[in-house]
Amino acid sequence: MDKGQEVIGIRIGGKRLVVSEGQHEIARSGEWILHKSKMSPCGTYQNYKLYRDRKNAKKNVWYITTKDGCVLRHEGVIVLSEYYEGVLEWFENAIKGVVGVLPDDFPDTITKNGSKDTKLEKSPTDEIIRMVLVDISEAWQTESPLSSYSQSRSSDRYIVDKIIEKYAVSQSMAVQILKKLFVDGNIRVETKNSNTKLRGLKVVKDIDNG
Repeated sequence: MDKGQEVIGIRIGGKRLVVSEGQHEIARSGEWILHKSKMSPCGTYQNYKLYRDRKNAKKNVWYITTKDGCVLRHEGVIVLSEYYEGVLEWFENAIKGVVGVLPDDFPDTITKNGSKDTKLEKSPTDEIIRMVLVDISEAWQTESPLSSYSQSRSSDRYIVDKIIEKYAVSQSMAVQILKKLFVDGNIRVETKNSNTKLRGLKVVKDIDNG
């Protein structure tokens, strides 16, 4: 795929992965492919997806968000930094237009014991909650808004699953984040498409300015 080419799907590690509307490739090195979202709903925030094109890899996609060009540190980014030496630095250079070369000999495990990402059980930070709001706002601008109903798993819209995958947290913490956003009045469920009666999550209040 040519740099900058628009896509509606991508095959990574033998799997067909759904991509966001407007998402496009900006850099590639070996088995690592970097995509950028064209949408930046909160101004200084920008979402990226870093793919690893290797079959049977423990993880094939990493979600990275920057603010004013700086990477926001959450559990998923920390795991990437600790177990894939040089990849985060490659990402930081690539978003500035400098694409280096990465080796193809990274281990297949992503934690010290060879299991899935470590789920750190602690209270979610305001930064993670703020990034989840960015995710919800970005999805609302597409035809596939995120949903708080588990039945939406079939259409890959279930917000709890998205939080777990992107931020490497437990299910209980993902649910805690969702509940907090509802209780604090940051999000609500609205009709996205009156013809199809599709409903989804919409950001109605930012946590910064209320």
